[in-house]
Amino acid sequence: MAKNNEAIKLRCYGGNPIPDQVLKDWLLFCELDEKIQYNIWNLIKSIVYGQSSEQLKSEISEFCNKFYIEEKKLTRSLGLLTHMLQQATKYDLSKNDIENDFLILKKLKHGEVDDIITGYVEVKNEIKIKFINNTLLSHGKLIVGVDWKIENIEASNDAFNIHIPVVTLTFRYREGDDSNRISLRMTTDTIEQLQSALSEISKWIAPKGFKFSEAK
Repeated sequence: MAKNNEAIKLRCYGGNPIPDQVLKDWLLFCELDEKIQYNIWNLIKSIVYGQSSEQLKSEISEFCNKFYIEEKKLTRSLGLLTHMLQQATKYDLSKNDIENDFLILKKLKHGEVDDIITGYVEVKNEIKIKFINNTLLSHGKLIVGVDWKIENIEASNDAFNIHIPVVTLTFRYREGDDSNRISLRMTTDTIEQLQSALSEISKWIAPKGFKFSEAK
């Protein structure tokens, strides 16, 4: 078994020598019971898909009780494997790439990671979406949803018998860690301009753009 991590270079770390902690946590993971190694993937998915902290804490506690493992050992292994998937996504690695990285680690000490290698394909887009969101959030407000309603204005103090439809769009957006809403009202003329603009935008992004829905 190699003792010097400088000789261990993985693509998910940019082809650089792995950090000391990665080697330590890999060896710790390999010491876990095989049943734990085989079943840890479901917890990793819960982390990747943004399970609420309370629910995740409950799942981890239940897992520890079921397989008789200290929570500290489990969370270190979860941290390592999740981080490797994130790093692989960062460098846009293929399934074969990350499989080769794990093969290098398995030569040091064997660990059961077949489900993790297969699952990487499943969660890669979800991780990428989080990276994109973080990138966008670091540069200002990010719209994350929209609600709408249509009202008819019959009259006001300015004029009677108006009878025009007005559309209200409420944008839900995030800015840093904060979530907010803003409502804007539009006439039908403005809605037509918005439709035209969205149509033009779609021509540019549809053929080559990343579709968030692909990870749903």
